[in-house]
Amino acid sequence: MMIQIPRPILLAVLLPTVATQAQTACIKGGGYEFTFDGACTKENFIEAFEDTIFDDPLLKPASCTNTVEEELAALLGEDLEAGIKATCKAAQDAKHVITLDRVPNDVGGTFVSDYYNGGTRWNTETETLQYPSDGTTPEQVLKRYAADVDSYYDHARREPFVWPNDLPQFNLEECKLKAAQCCWPQDRQANDNNGNCAKPYDTNCVDKDPGDNTDLCMVDLSYAPANNFVKSTGFTLFPGDNGNGEGAIHCHGFAWGNDDMD
Repeated sequence: MMIQIPRPILLAVLLPTVATQAQTACIKGGGYEFTFDGACTKENFIEAFEDTIFDDPLLKPASCTNTVEEELAALLGEDLEAGIKATCKAAQDAKHVITLDRVPNDVGGTFVSDYYNGGTRWNTETETLQYPSDGTTPEQVLKRYAADVDSYYDHARREPFVWPNDLPQFNLEECKLKAAQCCWPQDRQANDNNGNCAKPYDTNCVDKDPGDNTDLCMVDLSYAPANNFVKSTGFTLFPGDNGNGEGAIHCHGFAWGNDDMD
């Protein structure tokens, strides 16, 4: 993710800090900003500050003898790690945030929750020239339905993403392992190099298999009562793989840490 440290944030952080430091900062004021990609680590922060600010002769006097870390300590406090984290957090808190319910902007309501529970047209419909199509113009076009997903992904790399804690699959109190995985048992998108769905959809994309990248061994039904539609606390076992087990299935997952800045 890209982190931008803008002028107002620097001024808010620097003014009370500089006044209390024994070390004298060479760079005065906060009329500058800098940006870096990745996590808010000491290394990333220092590298961006050095490249953009500290090495700029218009900002740093030639008489300055501070190292870049001494300069930052004078600006942010002797506990440099804490000062950097506080600056990043202030910058993130000030940014416009993105919520997951904005992605399917044409449907609203409980669509996002229903989608992660395995429902909605995003999970069930396949492109067709049959009804409701007029026979010429395709209908149920997944790329058109979910066109905002790519845009949302690009925005979420630059803006803070609001964690969807209201969804049971991502509830931080329920998900103690801090990991999530989504699996797809059907391919409904042609020519994406991820399954055997092909055009024309009405003949070559009926109940097709996704690119198989997972050997699913067991499902504990008690973990996800909201989306397995089975009132049970038992298990579903798949001792084999592919045709001798769960069939073709395509899964992706991610994990997250304890740090609020992750």
